[in-house]
Amino acid sequence: MNKKTAAIAGIVIIAAAWFGGKAWVNSNAAKEVDSAIISIQEQTGVKATYKSVDVNPLSGSGALFDITLTDPKNQTITVEKAFLTNFDRENEIPAHATLKLIGVKTSGDNAELNERLKELGYEKLPLADVTGSYTCNHQKRTLDVKEFGVKMEGIGSYVLKAQLDNLVLDKENVNSGALLLGSMAITVKQASCTFIDDGLMARLFDAEAKRQGIPLEDLKKRLNDTAAQNMAMLGDSPQVKEITAAVQTFIKNPQRITILIRPKQPVSVGQLIQLGNNPAELLSTLGIQVKP
Repeated sequence: MNKKTAAIAGIVIIAAAWFGGKAWVNSNAAKEVDSAIISIQEQTGVKATYKSVDVNPLSGSGALFDITLTDPKNQTITVEKAFLTNFDRENEIPAHATLKLIGVKTSGDNAELNERLKELGYEKLPLADVTGSYTCNHQKRTLDVKEFGVKMEGIGSYVLKAQLDNLVLDKENVNSGALLLGSMAITVKQASCTFIDDGLMARLFDAEAKRQGIPLEDLKKRLNDTAAQNMAMLGDSPQVKEITAAVQTFIKNPQRITILIRPKQPVSVGQLIQLGNNPAELLSTLGIQVKP
């Protein structure tokens, strides 16, 4: 056997091992998915089906295709593709994972929503892409939501990020409901939410201006005046003035806006609930900033 023949034979053997190994991995992955589907249906009543599963045997990343979820009320959600990467298989509650859903669609027939979409010039609700990524430390009881985002073409996208402490992160307590009972002690270190417009705000402003029978610029001036009046009820601190200016900038040119939560020290969920009836103190305690 010459070197060229040997090289070709080697490639064939490697390819055969790869595809054979991949088929075995996919077969086992399908079994895991089927088992998870049964468990979800038993716990929630939600039925799930999928067309195929694909797993990379080297990286352990995987994908599901053509997923359908049906709740007990027969409402369905379909997903064209779901990608799971950076998945921790060592812990019952994974310490890290990244999930991306492509082409999410709901079958819910909301007549009011459909009518509103038509008014804004949309033929139907666009498909959504959803991304979620997190890491958690079981010993330190921390959760870092690196990204939870939704994007819809022609509408816009939002991305949520958060760092939380004092979580119940063991499976036994989660299953027993202790996570819910202990939620009041969860503390927020910092968080942010960014909205990036992709046409929704312009359509909303135009539709409202037409409804009121006024020029678009007059509508924006009214909205800016209303924003200033509402924010003035929270005081005249530099923080309030900065937030007011950021909101007015967004109204004038709605491209993106970010709400930042930066408390001087972590704030518990219980504290936030207690401050719910005092917006000014809540604003100060959370160290809220708004950036256009």
